[in-house]
Amino acid sequence: MKLPKVHKRSFLAGLTAGGAAVAGGFAIVEANRDKWEGFTFRPAGLEDRYFNAMTAFEPDNRRMWLHYNLVPATKPQVRWRGRSISSRTDMPQGLYVVENDVGVRAPLAITADPGRPAASTAVLIPDYTFYAYNRVGGGSLYTKQDWVEIRRPRVNSWPSGFGYAPLDLLAEAGIDYDLIQQSDLDVPELGYDLMAYEKIVLYGHDEYWTANIRSTIERAVAAGATLVNLSGNTCWWRLTRDEQLINRNVAGHWYKDTEFGPEEQLLGVSWRFAGYPVARKIKPENAEGIREGLLSLGFPNEYMGDDFETMTGSIRITDPSATILSGTGLERGDWLVGDWPVLDIEMDGLPMDRDGGIDLEKTKGFEPDELEIGAEGWGYSSSGRVEKGATRFAFMVKSRFRKGGMVYSLPSISWVRAAQQTGGALRQITLNALKA
Repeated sequence: MKLPKVHKRSFLAGLTAGGAAVAGGFAIVEANRDKWEGFTFRPAGLEDRYFNAMTAFEPDNRRMWLHYNLVPATKPQVRWRGRSISSRTDMPQGLYVVENDVGVRAPLAITADPGRPAASTAVLIPDYTFYAYNRVGGGSLYTKQDWVEIRRPRVNSWPSGFGYAPLDLLAEAGIDYDLIQQSDLDVPELGYDLMAYEKIVLYGHDEYWTANIRSTIERAVAAGATLVNLSGNTCWWRLTRDEQLINRNVAGHWYKDTEFGPEEQLLGVSWRFAGYPVARKIKPENAEGIREGLLSLGFPNEYMGDDFETMTGSIRITDPSATILSGTGLERGDWLVGDWPVLDIEMDGLPMDRDGGIDLEKTKGFEPDELEIGAEGWGYSSSGRVEKGATRFAFMVKSRFRKGGMVYSLPSISWVRAAQQTGGALRQITLNALKA
C-alpha cells in the first residue's frame, strides 16, 4: 500500500536515556537527534488503549506535551508550559507508542499534511473526547468545570484514540487514508478540508463535536461522501471552543439542537436509543426490573441464565440480505458473539418496539431516503424512554439523508476491538463498511 505523505510534526521531548537510536526502521532526520537516544517507536495496538504517561496533544502548533518541567498557571483556567521539539520524520501516518528504555510510554499521532490530501479516505482521531475527560491540571468536563484547557498533559488516552483505531483493517482492505485530528478541523489556518475526501471514517468514542465539526462532516456527506461510523456515543455533546478552551454547557446535547437537528439525522443512530451494555449497569436493586423490561422487549428468556452477560453484549441478525453482511454467510436469528463484547462501554442505535419494528415516534424528524437494518441489540438506559431501564435497538444501520452520501453505522465503542480480536464475520462486516 502506498504510504501517505506526512507533514512536520512535533514529538515527545524532555526525557533522554542512553542506548540505541530510534528503532523500527524509522529515523528522525532533523537536529536534536540526541534527544531521541534510547527511544523506540512501535504501532499502537489493543494493549495500548490506556496510558499512564502524562501526555497531551496541542493541536494548533502540532506539539505533544510530556509531564516534564510543566508549570501550571493560576486558576480558573490552568495553563501549562513545557518542553518540546519539532522534527520531521520518515515515519508514515499512524498511531504510535513512544517508549524509552526505562518504560516511560506516551502516545504519538502522525497525521496528514494539512491542505494537501494524499488519499480519498479521511480517518478522524476523536481527540476532543480526550480533552473532555482529562482530569489533569484543573479538572475535566466531568468534575464540574465549565471551561477546560486543551493544552494540558493527560493521564488517560481513553479507548477512543489508539488501540481502538481501525488502521490495520484499512490496510487489509487496501485503503489509503489521511489521518486527521478532529480538533484540527477547527483551526482554519491548517487548511484541512473534508470536501476533498470520498469517505470519512469515525471510530472509538467520538462524543464531542463542535458546530464546525458537524457542519464540515454534513457538507461532505451532502456532497456525496460516504460516512463510516465505527464509534459509540457519537456526536452526543455540542462542544463550544474558544481558542484553547472548550465547554459543553453552552450548547448542551446535540439531540436537543434546533440548528442542525438530532444526531440521528446524520448518523442514522443515537446513543439515547441504546445506551450502555446491560451487564455494566445491572445491580441487585434494579436487576428484576431490567430483566422484566428486556423480556417485554423480546430478549430471549433462554439467555437469562449463565449466558446473560455474553448475550447482552452481542447482537442478533435481523436481515441477512443487508449490504453490510455480504459474504458472511449469516442467517436471520444468528447471534454475533465476539471474543470481546460487541456491545461494550457505550453504543448507539435506533429505537425498536416490542415487535421489533422501528419506533419512529421516539425520533425527531427522522426521515431517511434509504434505511437498511442488519441487526438488533438490547441495552440499558436511564433516559426514561425505555422499559424499566431496558432498551431494544436497531444496530448495523445503513442510511441516506437528503440525497447525500451513504452512512454505515456499526455504532459501539468496542466494535473495532471486537472485530480485531474475533475476526471472522465481525471482521468481514467491518471490511464491507470500509470498502463501501
